[in-house]
Amino acid sequence: MQELNSLRKSVNTWKDLNSEKDEIETLLEMASEEEKKGWVDRHYEASVVGELEKRIKDIEARTEALSLQARMGGESDKS
Repeated sequence: MQELNSLRKSVNTWKDLNSEKDEIETLLEMASEEEKKGWVDRHYEASVVGELEKRIKDIEARTEALSLQARMGGESDKS
């Protein structure tokens, strides 16, 4: 039962990361469209891009940590 809960937690974490990735992709697409139309204030754009870059780096770090954990046997590794 404990292993099942651990697997569920891992799956939910991956789903959350994927949702965050999708959200960032949508925001980037919206920003690109606004830029094409000339609706973007450069200061605002730089602020948004900076925030998205931070979120992307956070997702990359969390993804790498989860991948490493999976390769090492996860939380249920008894070695």
